[in-house]
Amino acid sequence: MEWRETIDSLEPTASPDKYIIYTRIDGKGFDNGIITKSNKHIIEIEPGKIYSFKIAALNEGGVSFPSEILSVYKAPC
Repeated sequence: MEWRETIDSLEPTASPDKYIIYTRIDGKGFDNGIITKSNKHIIEIEPGKIYSFKIAALNEGGVSFPSEILSVYKAPC
């Protein structure tokens, strides 16, 4: 998966240093997230399960609100 940061023109110090990727599988609760410095991440998707993701930006000022939730499903062969 890959995403783009949203620039805040009113607050130039709001640029993210890292991102937190939250994952849930089959509609259960989201995990505590993993932190990455990159705006892309590779994850192995298990067939027959629905994976949902949301991303929050992180810098010295704190954590942003999370993104909208996006989901993916890989049909079993």
